[in-house]
Amino acid sequence: MLDKGYLWSIPLFVVFGSAFSVCVAQTQTPRLRSESTVVLVPTLVKTKSGEIVHGLSARDFIIEDEGREQSVQLDDSPDSDPASVVVAIQRGRSAALLLETPEFHAGDDSAKWPSSKPALSGLGTMLESYVGESKTAVAVVAFDSRVQLFQDFTEDIPAVSTRLRALSLGDDGAAILDALSYSMGLLDRRLAGGRRVVILIGETRDHGSHTKFESIAQRAGVTNTLVYGLSFSPVRAEVVRDLKTEKASPNGAANLMAPIMMAVNGFRKNVAIDVAKLSGGEYLTFGNQRTFDTQMAELANGDRSRYLLSFQPTDSKPGRHAIKVRLRNHERFVVTARSMYWAVGRQGTTGTTPGEKR
Repeated sequence: MLDKGYLWSIPLFVVFGSAFSVCVAQTQTPRLRSESTVVLVPTLVKTKSGEIVHGLSARDFIIEDEGREQSVQLDDSPDSDPASVVVAIQRGRSAALLLETPEFHAGDDSAKWPSSKPALSGLGTMLESYVGESKTAVAVVAFDSRVQLFQDFTEDIPAVSTRLRALSLGDDGAAILDALSYSMGLLDRRLAGGRRVVILIGETRDHGSHTKFESIAQRAGVTNTLVYGLSFSPVRAEVVRDLKTEKASPNGAANLMAPIMMAVNGFRKNVAIDVAKLSGGEYLTFGNQRTFDTQMAELANGDRSRYLLSFQPTDSKPGRHAIKVRLRNHERFVVTARSMYWAVGRQGTTGTTPGEKR
């Protein structure tokens, strides 16, 4: 098991993120600095049929930093480490599909409607299952066109569950990138050394953020933050609703623009999946309360089953580092891990993200 004091104290090189703006009047995220020389790489291993693989050792893993193999360490008891989790929930735009009792199964063609419960009605219970007996503090962020701290960090998960029942609908925005930036700012307030997790629940596309995607990518790479995405497609849900309405309507009137909007949105960036892939988290989709509970349970099981790998980079070159995690003798397994981290030298030189001005 890694020595936590050693893990966070050796200043071989400095990593930091730039100041990030969020569309929240009372909050401005400060410049982030960390003296860590260790890159954490939580890694999930599954068979091709989706079964989680246990019992591997550090010798089974290969981590390459810019193509160069690194010395891998494995924390044998990651559950003993404290964790901080921010649940960022969309309350704006199409959030009625999440928070109100639906008249249909959004995006679930195989199910029979109507559904009797909002999609997120079981979130509190699922969070209790996710946390279990681990030392985990949970905060809740709600967002529409702006971002709000709905519940500050607490280890009283039943209290969080109760608080979630008061979550109401917001305006017509879905500022996903602003919510991610704000959530990472909350995690910056926590003591260094624990796991950092963001669970993002909402649409796949951003609507109205001031934060740039490159900023979130850099920040996730700097701070060892794991992002999970649980997403639904509001356009597809609306198509299903309109088809049902058309069948029930004597005039047969349906929203003919919905299929067009579905095609248009197909070309827009899926923020949730892109951030999840960069950070090494999982991306799952849901359509109703039943599928949400199933996916949340899968997320929790996978999170508890991750191997907490780490390495001390042999190259402290400032800027973005591409990393690859693979298995030495188990090519038949599927590995999910972060694909990058961000290093910055002592003099503050960072390099730049492609397409980003210095």
